Amino acid sequence: MKKLKLKKGADVWILGREEENAEGMMLPEILKKSMKNLRYCKMERTGENYVGTIKVPRQEKAGGIAFAFYLEEPHSDEDGGQLMIEEESGRLAVMVEENREDLEGSEDGHAFMLNLLHLLMQDDVLQLERLEESMYALEEELLKGIPENFQERTARCRRKLFTLHTYYEQMVNLAQNMEDAPHLARQDETCAEWGRLADKAERLHNHVEMLREYLIQIRELYQSRTAEQQNRIMTMLTVITTIFLPLTLIAGWYGMNFPNMPELHWRYGYAVVIGLSVLIVTLEILYFKKKKML
Repeated sequence: MKKLKLKKGADVWILGREEENAEGMMLPEILKKSMKNLRYCKMERTGENYVGTIKVPRQEKAGGIAFAFYLEEPHSDEDGGQLMIEEESGRLAVMVEENREDLEGSEDGHAFMLNLLHLLMQDDVLQLERLEESMYALEEELLKGIPENFQERTARCRRKLFTLHTYYEQMVNLAQNMEDAPHLARQDETCAEWGRLADKAERLHNHVEMLREYLIQIRELYQSRTAEQQNRIMTMLTVITTIFLPLTLIAGWYGMNFPNMPELHWRYGYAVVIGLSVLIVTLEILYFKKKKML
């Protein structure tokens, strides 16, 4: 359990899932209920207060972060309200401790939530850039040949992009709902901060959209390369069949062995047939090479 004190005297509690109270104060039932449905990002007004959930997708080499929160509205300008956060894994408490000085500089609970959400998304651009670089590498491999594990790699990338797309879309909706909240109409600075958070999430959402379109182009390139490879194989089989078709005709013709065939009793008949077959194959190979089919 962690407790932070903000500038206007607001208390911020960060609790593990098994902790039922903070210094004797019971958690609101609605917060406990939200912990049972940590699947998406949302924030909604309940009376004068706010309750919501945040689920951050799993980052590289780290687990995801999921938590529920209950934000009380301040009763006066000197009262910063109270913020209670309950999480599952303990990763949020570690991150808050690493950035404690910056977060404790928040004016009130709203400012703390804004700073926390900005903090959760601060490295997302780098994550998307790494994902984009892996897609570039996949495209380069595809231009040289068809990778054996192409389908598995693109499937993992598609799932990750889908998760991020949903996450940023939810964050945009959350921030825009808070920006348009009636009680914030007289708090221009707070509204502006929620608007900046919505813009940030929108930019990340657009970046993910671009990567999804890029992945579609890579898959189309894969289909094109696969079709090209199949066409080369079919062309090669057709050429081989065409080369040996005259030889099949000669073998069938002279294999009948009729007594009145002049080449049957000719001393050089066998050698002439061999020479004729070699000549036909040579001429066909030269022809196909000239047509760039070999």
